Amino acid sequence: MLNALPMVMDATSFFPGLAVLATAGAMKQVDAIRTKAVSRRAALNEEMGSVAEVLSKVLVTFAGKAGETGKLYGSITTQMIADQILNKTGIKIERRQIDSQPIRVLGDHKRASALPSI
Repeated sequence: MLNALPMVMDATSFFPGLAVLATAGAMKQVDAIRTKAVSRRAALNEEMGSVAEVLSKVLVTFAGKAGETGKLYGSITTQMIADQILNKTGIKIERRQIDSQPIRVLGDHKRASALPSI
């Protein structure tokens, strides 16, 4: 016969890392994490604000062939826009952050970019 020892089950046994007793030390740790997150969030928002200010003044141009009706042979993609922004400003923007469909006609076009915010 096996010698079985009684096993005590608590919340951390079922969900490791999710439940912690609300002791004074744990509450201090939560406050420290919260304070650090607030300062990190403020720094990131300040940085993204300066990036947004730079990007609002950027003008990128593309040369391409177009037909008589003004339709481009090919299109200007979000990747092409992101590459031009990187060349002009040194700021790396992912193509997925640019809110645009490919540009297929001649003209001036404004595009929005979704910068991370917290």
